[in-house]
Amino acid sequence: MNGTSYKGYAAYRTLPFVLKAIDPLRKANYLSTATQGSLSNGAITVIGTGNTPLEGVQALEPRDFFFDAPLNSLTNATWDATLAPIASVDYEAVITWNGLEDIPEEQRSIITSLVQTAHSHGIKARFWDTPGWPIQARNKVWQELLNDGADWLNADDLEAASEF
Repeated sequence: MNGTSYKGYAAYRTLPFVLKAIDPLRKANYLSTATQGSLSNGAITVIGTGNTPLEGVQALEPRDFFFDAPLNSLTNATWDATLAPIASVDYEAVITWNGLEDIPEEQRSIITSLVQTAHSHGIKARFWDTPGWPIQARNKVWQELLNDGADWLNADDLEAASEF
């Protein structure tokens, strides 16, 4: 799964160029595609993050460029996997547990609630900017997220993630 991060006003002007850049992947039938409310998974799912213009992504039909939905704001019918196959949130914006001690039940409840809400929309859940140090704490957080149903680990240390 690939992510494209847009920053600032340029995001609205950039989308057509990104769509043109992925055209070879489209022509080779590598891309996941949503057509008339149905999602067909391909080898590559292109997801715009950051300031990707939601309206621009919503207007695509068929859609082979998707939106990274806000994991902590999936409360309306706008969100489903044909628009946003993944939803993410900054870990520290919603969770205060740093992995140094046992997780408080109220923190686990927040994680499971966010994950369950995403899953109820057919969307996979991802937490980014999780604690990275100390390694023991990082691993404890990663394990908790997976135990609580998160679908993706966001990691800067790819070697550690691949061995986790």
